[in-house]
Amino acid sequence: MFKTANALETKGTTIEYGDGVEIIVARAGGANKKFAKTLARLTRPHRSAIKNEVLDEALGQELMLEAYAEAVILGWSGVNKDILTGDDADSDTPLECTVENIKAVMRELPDLFTDIQAVSSSLSAYRAEVMEADSGN
Repeated sequence: MFKTANALETKGTTIEYGDGVEIIVARAGGANKKFAKTLARLTRPHRSAIKNEVLDEALGQELMLEAYAEAVILGWSGVNKDILTGDDADSDTPLECTVENIKAVMRELPDLFTDIQAVSSSLSAYRAEVMEADSGN
């Protein structure tokens, strides 16, 4: 019931958003030790504020975004430059999947970031292939 594919948690699962947009996300937790280490490194200077529950919400969101950009969002296809420029002429120009571009796209599309957080935190996203393998398919 709670078994996941550890390799899938670190190598990622693909979220398909239609129109050719696919984003590969590792699990935010579980076997993805890189995420835990990244989050610990990023939050270390803010431990006191976190402990005392006074960390500024915007800063907390920015720290989480940085952690996801470094350790959860592994790649994408179909994400084009027009998302950032607003220029239709850039709609056929692929946007390279870099930490800085990930952060810029997630800031521009906060609902996308919310969805990625939900999927990457979900056990079911990393169980599908386990269930398929167990059933012999």
